[in-house]
Amino acid sequence: MSCKVYLYIYLDLDSRLHLGPHTPLNLGLVFQINQVMGQSNTSLSHDEIDSESTQEPNASRENDFQFLIGRLENLPDSARRLFNLGKQYLTTGSKDGGSGEDNFCSLFQVYRPPQTAEEISPDEQSSTTREINPGMLDTPLRKSAPLHHFQTFVQWKAAQDLNNFYSLCLPKRQNIYLQPINAFPDFVHSFQFKSQNLELSLLETIQAFLQIFFCGLEVLLLPPVMIDDTKEEVRSRIHPVTENQQLCVNDLYPFLQRLLPLNGLCIMGISWTDIYPEGHNFTLGEASVQHRAASISFGRFEFKGFDPATHKDIEEIDGAILWKLLKSSSHELCHLLGLQHCTFFQCAMNESSSVSEAMTQPLFLCPVCLRKLQRACGFDVLERYLLLQKFLAGVADQIPDEVKVQECLIWLDKCISYLNS
Repeated sequence: MSCKVYLYIYLDLDSRLHLGPHTPLNLGLVFQINQVMGQSNTSLSHDEIDSESTQEPNASRENDFQFLIGRLENLPDSARRLFNLGKQYLTTGSKDGGSGEDNFCSLFQVYRPPQTAEEISPDEQSSTTREINPGMLDTPLRKSAPLHHFQTFVQWKAAQDLNNFYSLCLPKRQNIYLQPINAFPDFVHSFQFKSQNLELSLLETIQAFLQIFFCGLEVLLLPPVMIDDTKEEVRSRIHPVTENQQLCVNDLYPFLQRLLPLNGLCIMGISWTDIYPEGHNFTLGEASVQHRAASISFGRFEFKGFDPATHKDIEEIDGAILWKLLKSSSHELCHLLGLQHCTFFQCAMNESSSVSEAMTQPLFLCPVCLRKLQRACGFDVLERYLLLQKFLAGVADQIPDEVKVQECLIWLDKCISYLNS
């Protein structure tokens, strides 16, 4: 394999390509730009990247769209139809989204900032139920900065190509591993999800969902490991408010990395025990690209609003717990595949400042993030949505009172109908 190397150092390469803090740059040498950027006749000069000022508006918009989504020529018609909806991010002039195209508004509704307590009416505050929202994916249309300030498809692909270049001599990794950590309560072990003729445990249910979400890769479940039985130094503490044990997620990264099999692309720990990052109280889940490891917990979650006099610990696996596992596991594994927090649409990869905020975000990826995952896994977009629909319909049959799953099914019906039209 021959590779042309440019013998100059581009000092702004990291900010331009959004490689992230853990991507090795090998003395800053810039490799063949056509290979790295995935485009022909492309350089890193400011004049060409900011070509909007010199090109016709339509041509500039098309170039921006390729930067946002990548080239679509080799994809099935249904996938191109969905990814082309991402053009609305570029073609809508107003920050609020405007009227837009009918197809776009049908699948990706205009973003509405979360209401504050003062903005919610007394009737809404006292309501114990909420209306099902069939939109599920919205568009913030954040145009306060140039497009290349956020992780577009081309920028994500550049980082992936560089990482792949450094691992050319290693075996191809196609497996995602799930690692149960420490003990789980009896009711976790007794949970069963009935899917067709199968009866799945809770962790097997999460495995089955992730196998569909990351269709094209293999998701495997490892035997449980007890940290106390190992010689690993994983810090733990008793939280002063909740009085529950917590494990330091920073120590779990190298611990999980050592458990990752040679054919593993990445590994995610799943723990009933709460986890916390250094300097913080609690985290639902975190990922380290450097270690190719992530960790999530689902025992008690955040301590905000915790009152020991009224608090009741979790005693069963219900729809809310299952939803948290589906959301947190898919989000953190997407990080390990190179996806950064999404700033284009409201999407499964949005950043959140609390567990409650994270749980209100969509389960599905927006067109920009889905394009990255589709390239990483190689799945057929329509086939993957059909499989997700079948899986979530089974969840809805078994746990009919989980509104968020019902929302997912409504959106999937609408999306699949559009892709088949």
